[in-house]
Amino acid sequence: MCKDISNYIYEKFDHIFSFYCFHWILDQRQAIKNIFDLLKSGGDILLTFVATCPIYNIYELMASKPWSFFVKYGDVHIAISQLQRF
Repeated sequence: MCKDISNYIYEKFDHIFSFYCFHWILDQRQAIKNIFDLLKSGGDILLTFVATCPIYNIYELMASKPWSFFVKYGDVHIAISQLQRF
């Protein structure tokens, strides 16, 4: 999610793969931009990610309970994929 890609790796990759981790990235727009910047012209990308998952509902339920003083309700959305909201 960093804003600056090192010139050392800029446009150096033919293929980029991400298996079941992209949904954990908070700034997905920046991540996609970085992936685009890392790829050589004509490069390939393959992303697999979780768009929705029952555990996200459990996170929200647990955060709303009075005994969950260690989790603020707003903070629980950090652990929930941005894609779940669409």
